[in-house]
Amino acid sequence: MARAAWSCGASGRSIRSTPARSSFICSSEATRFEYIHSKLGGRSVLTVGETKDFASRYGIVGFDVQRNRLRLRINVAAADSAKLTISSKLLRQAELVPKG
Repeated sequence: MARAAWSCGASGRSIRSTPARSSFICSSEATRFEYIHSKLGGRSVLTVGETKDFASRYGIVGFDVQRNRLRLRINVAAADSAKLTISSKLLRQAELVPKG
């Protein structure tokens, strides 16, 4: 069973101490991105966010809306650092971004 952690609004003010395989960080937590990223450092956690620069600055997968279409942005270097492998099928559908 996969575990997940979310950090969104008042209910997400702490990082879960139990192992998580994925973590969604919503835009309302933008001021805490660096803190959250530092707490997850060194763990194999897929980080997903919804702000435009999320994949290039903080996480692995970012969602961005462009021309009324949802765009998937993936930071392969960040995935490698987290010891995660992204499917080639998923990578073909995404915009690959360099770590900023």
